[in-house]
Amino acid sequence: MKILKAMCAAAVALSLVGCAQTSNSDDKLTKVTLMLDYTPNTNHTGFYVAKTHLIN
Repeated sequence: MKILKAMCAAAVALSLVGCAQTSNSDDKLTKVTLMLDYTPNTNHTGFYVAKTHLIN
């Protein structure tokens, strides 16, 4: 039981570290390219919504 608690605590600690933000003096955005499957499907919905509503 102690091992399980220690593993859970480690998982929480690692996920908090992964969510930490670092300050960056360079406020420029990095352009990225995203390659999807050949045919659009429901897995891509979030990308299409973001492209339509969030990106000019």
